[in-house]
Amino acid sequence: MVKLTNLSTVAILLVAIMAIAMKAGVTSAGPSPKEVLSDSYYETCKSKVGKACGITIVSEMFFRNATTDASCCRKMLTMGKNCHANMLGKILNVSPFKENKALALQRSRAILARCSSLKK
Repeated sequence: MVKLTNLSTVAILLVAIMAIAMKAGVTSAGPSPKEVLSDSYYETCKSKVGKACGITIVSEMFFRNATTDASCCRKMLTMGKNCHANMLGKILNVSPFKENKALALQRSRAILARCSSLKK
């Protein structure tokens, strides 16, 4: 017999709630799955942060050889957490960096937290 832990029970409930919400047509503030898959969605995200800041952010997340400054932080916050998370997800899914997914996600959260604190 399978024994469920608290974590697996919560995960099952979240999946069930998401499935019910999707069937009922409930939408979130984020982009639709179709939008996330489109090239134009990523182009819009990239245009908000710019090439130079994008390179700095990725370098800090994956190589720790750069620091996202206040100017790039403002651009990243303008881009939004959804764009940032979806861009990171795309990078992790199509690159050799996916082996370090947990570390990249941890660093991403740290950068977002630091940048958010600069906004105040």
